[in-house]
Amino acid sequence: MYANASTRHSRQGGAILITALIILVVLTLLGLAGMNNSILEQRMAGNTRQAQIAFEAAESALKAGEVWLTTAGNLDTVAQLVSKFNGSVNGFYAERRPEPGAAINALAFDVSDPSAWTAANSIELTGFGGNVAKKPRYIIQYVGRTRVSTGNKTLPELDVLDPNSNKPDLREYVFRIVAIGWGADGSAKQVLQSTLRKRLN
Repeated sequence: MYANASTRHSRQGGAILITALIILVVLTLLGLAGMNNSILEQRMAGNTRQAQIAFEAAESALKAGEVWLTTAGNLDTVAQLVSKFNGSVNGFYAERRPEPGAAINALAFDVSDPSAWTAANSIELTGFGGNVAKKPRYIIQYVGRTRVSTGNKTLPELDVLDPNSNKPDLREYVFRIVAIGWGADGSAKQVLQSTLRKRLN
């Protein structure tokens, strides 16, 4: 009688041990999964922060290009456009001739490739105080003239207007500003662009 009770008790003790081990393994797996999720969330937050830093850097460079174009004295005349966008100034490009006989200085690098941006082909944003791996850079491209609406009719875009016409040329000059920014560790990059139109004398 006592032997039966002892055997039953030892069998129950073995079942409890196995159940406890299974519960312990499940809890360990849940803990590891939670840790992996936490690490993944930290990486995602870090990457988002890097992308935000790169975006802000690129946006600052984009604004610098827009400010340069709109600041009086920098680009007020067609003669300044011809002299600055003919390849003699780094970071300024002319996709079209600003006037007959002027040079075309086409963009010769891929702006979406971060390694292609150098001091020889773009303008560094000086004085940028952000915590970035590289200072943001920008370029300005002259891309052509706008179309002029006259009532119900739109005149086609032309490089040269009729020289015998006494009508003023009301078309604006169009510029594209492209900027790149890097994150703090250099892994995140953002390329932004904007378009600006202005009249030149």
